[in-house]
Amino acid sequence: MAVRFLRQTARGPMVEALPADSGTVRPATRLQSRLFRRVGRAVGRFLQPRRKVAIQEWIINSFRIPVDWQPRERLQACFEEQLTWLISRSESREPAGDYLEFGVYQGNSLVCMDRALDALNVGGMRLFGFDSFEGLPASAEFDQIWSQGQFRSDLEFTRQLLDDAGVDWDRIELVKGFYDEVLNEPLAAQLGLDVASMVMIDCDLYSSTRDALAFCGPRLADDAVILFDDWESTDEEHGEKLAFREFLEANPHFRAEPQGGYHQKAEVFRLQRIG
Repeated sequence: MAVRFLRQTARGPMVEALPADSGTVRPATRLQSRLFRRVGRAVGRFLQPRRKVAIQEWIINSFRIPVDWQPRERLQACFEEQLTWLISRSESREPAGDYLEFGVYQGNSLVCMDRALDALNVGGMRLFGFDSFEGLPASAEFDQIWSQGQFRSDLEFTRQLLDDAGVDWDRIELVKGFYDEVLNEPLAAQLGLDVASMVMIDCDLYSSTRDALAFCGPRLADDAVILFDDWESTDEEHGEKLAFREFLEANPHFRAEPQGGYHQKAEVFRLQRIG
């Protein structure tokens, strides 16, 4: 699938691989968000898990409700801690590469990373957010936890939420498309993406995580950090755990040291090139 750059706008540069969604709807207020979450929890007690998820997704997207899945303060603190380590390992006193995020959804992690860079006065790192903006791919239907289309947040709504958060668009680029179609060398060349020093994996599925890690592998800096948002959602033979194990087996020149997570299902690893 062809990947093209959209023109520079006041909101920042953007790359897309699928037609952009049209139209925007004013997002719900935080008070409305809390109300819908409470109603969703109450209704969810009487529904099967997948039916419950489908209804929640319909409410979120129909009413444009901002959702904070991650604990923002803890995630920003985690970013700052790992950035400090990367800076300590760099002769230039800057991280050696860029930040790549797989699974943007409504942009909460990008906001946290943007604020972490400001807090540490780090200026040279670019932030790339990769997402289909159509939810999980069809392969999700073969998973026992997730379902196709889950975690859909259309592109314009996500950009609107990032605008509202006041992110620095000069260093952020969004890439739209399913990973098995767009994560390739031509895209990396178009983005000028040579080195990645921090990677956020929040794409849930084994197949998506595998594709994301394969794209990152040749670009990882000698010292790098990978964050897995759904590490504890599956056992060792599924999901992010299986994909990362296979990645390390295929890349024995990296040693991975676990650092703990920023919430109960997350895990963070520091990678160092050996030999």
